Amino acid sequence: MLGQFYDAPSSPFETINKKSLQSPPGKIRYPSMKHDLLICSAFCLLFSSAVGQDLPETIVVSDDRPPLATQPRATKSQQAIRQQEAVPAVESRSNQPLLISDVFDPTIDQGAIQDRQYQDLTDVLARTPGVSLIQSGNKGATASLFIRGAESNHAPVLLDGRRLPAGLAGLYQIEYLGISTLESVQISKGAVSSLYGGDAVAGVIDLRSTDARAVEEDLIESTVELGSFSTFTQSNKLQIREGKLGVALSNYYTDTDNDRPNSAYTNENYRANIAYSINEELDFDFLAYIQESSVGVPGNENGSSFPESQINDNESLLLSPRLRWQHGDWEVSTFYSYTENELVATDAPFFSDNSLQQTGHEFEAVASFRPSDEQSYLVGVAAYQYDFERQPLSPFSLSGPSAFRYDYVSVFAQAENQWANGWKTRVSARHDFHNQFEDATTVSAEIRVPVGQAEVFTKFATGYKPPSGQDYVFLSPQIDPGTLTPEESTTWEIGFQTPFANERGRFGATFFANEFDNLVDSSFNFLTFETLATVVDTESHGWEIALSYDFTETVSGYANYTYLDAKIRDGLYFGGFSGQAGDRLIRRPRHSFQAGLAAKFDRGNVGIELTSASNRLDSMSSFSGPGFVDDYELVRLYGTYELTERIDVFARVENALNQSYETTSGFTGAGQSFHLGARILWGD
Repeated sequence: MLGQFYDAPSSPFETINKKSLQSPPGKIRYPSMKHDLLICSAFCLLFSSAVGQDLPETIVVSDDRPPLATQPRATKSQQAIRQQEAVPAVESRSNQPLLISDVFDPTIDQGAIQDRQYQDLTDVLARTPGVSLIQSGNKGATASLFIRGAESNHAPVLLDGRRLPAGLAGLYQIEYLGISTLESVQISKGAVSSLYGGDAVAGVIDLRSTDARAVEEDLIESTVELGSFSTFTQSNKLQIREGKLGVALSNYYTDTDNDRPNSAYTNENYRANIAYSINEELDFDFLAYIQESSVGVPGNENGSSFPESQINDNESLLLSPRLRWQHGDWEVSTFYSYTENELVATDAPFFSDNSLQQTGHEFEAVASFRPSDEQSYLVGVAAYQYDFERQPLSPFSLSGPSAFRYDYVSVFAQAENQWANGWKTRVSARHDFHNQFEDATTVSAEIRVPVGQAEVFTKFATGYKPPSGQDYVFLSPQIDPGTLTPEESTTWEIGFQTPFANERGRFGATFFANEFDNLVDSSFNFLTFETLATVVDTESHGWEIALSYDFTETVSGYANYTYLDAKIRDGLYFGGFSGQAGDRLIRRPRHSFQAGLAAKFDRGNVGIELTSASNRLDSMSSFSGPGFVDDYELVRLYGTYELTERIDVFARVENALNQSYETTSGFTGAGQSFHLGARILWGD
């Protein structure tokens, strides 16, 4: 239904359907694969093998190591180290940032992705403190992302520093992003518009695949996995080094029936990076990314028409050449990026079949200067142009065709310094010159102060965001999108982190507070059948607490807790269907908790993770009052065993306790599932 295109769900039709049934939704479960028992048995054998392994007597680690639970099982190769050094930190755009935090490190590297068997970006986001991931059902279903109480369209998604095309909700479809072949996932929380421009009013997510410039040897890696609900997942990586030429190719494919009716999901991603070293100082590379998916949309289980027959087909494309020059302490990098995103909804209820097409053009040039290990500076210029077009596919559609274009030019700069007293500072500023909207200046300032072994830090930042594709395409044609007011944010945080128990553990806490102004929302007028624009101001504050501890040289654990209070400061949220001034914002859990325990041995690893959310408001209006959904606690088990130096086998159990749960009312999450796979490596 129409609501599937919004922060799932947030359509007036869907809201009415939810209220039409007074009884709570039934918990629906469907039979899983017959080979579940076989996979479960294999997992038990793997776990028992792990327990019986002799643990190594000594493991040499550095003092600045991350928690063991996030380390890859094997020692990093020189290529992995080089890949890491070539990756700019998402919070600073610097290859070697001065401000580094262990317990709040926003990076999840390839070792952790493979050890914990994360397949999709949603797997990572659901276990990140300060982040609420809401998904309308099973694997591949529409996902909404709320960072510290912000909206879904407040955090752009980047691939190797290039912006992926925003979906209808203003956020690239994160549910379609396979990560099993990535080098790392970086997540920044708090406004970073001063570095990344529009949309980054609450954070940014940067996906890093293998950089062809850093490829040193030929390699082929293949992974295949079978799982419950007729799930099949397969991925490949190919790396080639031939003199000055480096090639890095990867693909990810998944197909599943899921366990809700009409929720079958197929998705494939292809990524290619080709680099050529022109000389010792100058290199060129080209990045291409193609994604294609199809997913069934059964809709809200509270609705009288459930299961619906809607199908969403999505295709996206990114093409980007880049040129980089390095000389001494200087580095200059420039790239152009072309993006496309097309979403086609068919068999949708209320005659709402439609097609949304978005194209984007980006140009960016950045020069950085690092005169010493204590100083780093960068300046940049960028230009952006985006086109949005919506075309109804049904002659009875309630909304007509819509199209809009906006563009802007930006200049930005950043300075990082470490002072003689041990203080570290990072300051950045950006000015955007808009053609359709008012010009804007955004800033960010961060200070870190050593206090004994501990470190105290604080950060202040502002954000500025033009309206997204969602804001354009569903408004009535009589409304000029250029009259919409851009959204703004002010984010602030203060916290500390400290080692303890002879640096076997790390503990930290962060308090954050945010204000979001001029949020573009919408309401539906049932008399005129028009979708009108409304403006809402919101605010949020809360705590993030993080703990990691190495119990032994081979066993480690972590725990994260987030308290969030997000509410409406002024205006009506979704025209009053989801709240008014003073009410809590829906779908942001008051309490979130994640924890994990991992054990490594000489030929593998095993682990367990817990994710929970409680005190969750799903609706709030003057018509129905507050509506809550039940708390949930999800447990997953995973393990890997090295059969040979070239072959690993792995298994995991998702939702191990088979809990019936919803991240939003009327959309039951996946039941217990078992997965078994193998990873084969060829090359050096």
